[in-house]
Amino acid sequence: MFPFIRILFTGLILFTLSCGGPKEPTPAEKKKISEPPTVAVSKVIRTDLGSDFTVTAEFRPYQEADLYAKVSGYLSKLNVDLGDSVRSGQLLAVLEVPELNQELEHATQTEKRIQLETGRAKGDVERAQSVLNLRQVTFERIQSIAEKRPNLIARQELDDAQARFEESRGQLAAAQANLAAAEQQIQVSLASRARIQSMLEYLRITAPFSGVVTARYVFPGSLIQSGTSSATQAKPVVRISQINRLRLVTAVPESLISRLKTGQPLEIKVDTLKRVFQGKVSRFSDSVSSVTRTMEMEIDLPNPDLILKPGMVAHVAIPVERRQRVLVIPTAAVVEREGKPVVYKITENQTISITPVQRGFETNELVEILSGLNEGDLAVTTGHTQLKADQKVQTKTVEAR
Repeated sequence: MFPFIRILFTGLILFTLSCGGPKEPTPAEKKKISEPPTVAVSKVIRTDLGSDFTVTAEFRPYQEADLYAKVSGYLSKLNVDLGDSVRSGQLLAVLEVPELNQELEHATQTEKRIQLETGRAKGDVERAQSVLNLRQVTFERIQSIAEKRPNLIARQELDDAQARFEESRGQLAAAQANLAAAEQQIQVSLASRARIQSMLEYLRITAPFSGVVTARYVFPGSLIQSGTSSATQAKPVVRISQINRLRLVTAVPESLISRLKTGQPLEIKVDTLKRVFQGKVSRFSDSVSSVTRTMEMEIDLPNPDLILKPGMVAHVAIPVERRQRVLVIPTAAVVEREGKPVVYKITENQTISITPVQRGFETNELVEILSGLNEGDLAVTTGHTQLKADQKVQTKTVEAR
C-alpha cells in the first residue's frame, strides 16, 4: 500500500510541474496594481443655499365669460367656432325675433298719434287762454263801470260776466291738464320705443374682450332662451376666454403665508412643457380656509405665444429658508463615523484625511459646512467604505450642484 501512495504523490508533483505553476502577472497588470485608486471628489465652494416648498397650481384664463342672449329668439347667425380668436366688440352671433320689429312699428305709430294729440292739446290751451283773456277784460270793464255808476249796469249782467270769466279759467286749467297728460304720454312712448330698440340691439351678441372661443353651446336655428330665464332653460351661446395672459391659482399653506408678499418673484415649473417660467405674486385672497388651512394665491403670467393652456398644472417653488454665500459640499460627501459626521478630505499629498465636520443647513443635494473644511478643499463623494486614513489616491473632480 505504501508504494502505491508514493507513486500517486510522485505523479501529482510531476503533473503540477508540467502545468507550469502560478501565472506571472503582466507588466500592465503590475502597473495597475501599484497605482493608487481613483476617487470622485467635489470642491468645497461658497454659494447661496436655500430650500423650497413646492405647491401645485393650475393655469386659468385671465378673463372668462359665458355669453348669454338678453332676449329669447332663434339663432340666425353664428360667426365663430371653437378655437377661433376674437377681438373686443367683434360680432359673434345674431338672433332673430320678428315680434320685436312689429312692436317697434307699433310703438312708432303710437308715438306719432300721441304727438298729434299733444299738438291738438296745445291748440286747446291757446284758445282757452285767449277766451279767458277776453272774458277777463270784459268782466273787469263791467265791474269798473258798476263801481263808478252803480245804477248803469244791472247786477245780473255783472254776475254773467264773472261767471263766464270763471268758466274760462276752468276751461284753461282743463286744457292745460290735457296737454300735460299728452306730453307725459309722449315720454312713455319714447321710453317704450327706446326699450324695443335696446332689445333689438341685444339680438347682436358681441365679444366683451379679446380672447379665444373655448366653448360653443348652440348652432344656427336653435331656440335661445334669454339669460334672465331660469338656469334650467337658459343656455349660453359661446364662452370667451382671454388666454394671452393667464392666472396661476394655487393654495398656500397657512404656515407659509408670512413668507410671501405681493410682487415677490417665484419659479414656476411646467412638467408637460419641460420649461421653467419666472412669475410674480399678483394677489392673495386674504382669507384662510377653515377646512384646508390654506389661502388662495394668484400669479399673473404673460402668454403671448399661447404656449401655456388653461387647465395645465404647474409647480410653484415657495422659498422657505435661505443662506447667503455659505460653504457647501454635496450631501453624499458627508458620512457618519462612530455617530459623528466626517468628510474624507484629500490632503496636499493626495492622501485621505478623515476630518470631523459640523453640518448646517441642508437641501436634497447640498449641505452647509460650519466647521472642519475650507473653501477649495476636496472631499470624496463616493466609495468611502473602500478607503482608509492616509491612503494614497488619485482624484477625479465632479462639480457640486
